[in-house]
Amino acid sequence: MNRLHVELKLRGLRAQLGDALRRGAPVVAMLRGAIADLEYQTRLSDLEFLRRGLRLLYRDLYFSLLLRLHPWLILPRDFFCHAAHVVAPGLLGKIIVTADGRAGRIAEVVVGEVDRNTDLSKDIHPEDLAGRLALSGNAPEGCASVFCVSDHRVSRIAITAITPLDGVNVMEAQAGTPPDSDGQFRGPAVMNALGLVRRNQGNDVTRHQSAIRIATDLQASPLVVGRPWRPRLGRTTGLWRWTVPRR
Repeated sequence: MNRLHVELKLRGLRAQLGDALRRGAPVVAMLRGAIADLEYQTRLSDLEFLRRGLRLLYRDLYFSLLLRLHPWLILPRDFFCHAAHVVAPGLLGKIIVTADGRAGRIAEVVVGEVDRNTDLSKDIHPEDLAGRLALSGNAPEGCASVFCVSDHRVSRIAITAITPLDGVNVMEAQAGTPPDSDGQFRGPAVMNALGLVRRNQGNDVTRHQSAIRIATDLQASPLVVGRPWRPRLGRTTGLWRWTVPRR
């Protein structure tokens, strides 16, 4: 098998892995078998080319594969069973991962109360909202949010900036714009980059088989900064923003 065939096989393997991850099918055994088959078919002179391609494939799907092997890295529901202003600083630096292999590190969040007129908060009992994803409400427009519940009170954390980690090319294509000068997607670009659509409304980010999950990679929590959040016209909104300081 020459380099062209290797490249085509790697693209096919990437598509197979993405499909298997979306369906929740076993991927580890499939990946091992596919790699063994590729190495057997590839000429000795092109093995290093194959291995470089496999390293890129691992990098693009790293967090999805990591969560498949170590599902306990996904944040449990108890993490979100506190008031949003308590949870928000700890959410910074965590990884939001999609079923198709995209991942981003959470770099900024905005905390606010929940608008009880939103469809999601009306349809689901408050006690069941902890860890649920929402794509509308009184959080900044166009941002995905996750609900927190404490003492029967519901609050929300809007994810307003992420640093792309896996599937960066796909994220840029769907966001319609590259990351900003800080290497982050912000505002509405967060939802677009992650491919979040109406059907993701109400997804439970604490479930292993969910289309959207939030996990830890066991890194030390970053230094964070909190300040009141104000929209463009300088209006005070009662919201609070937490960010990872820019370098």
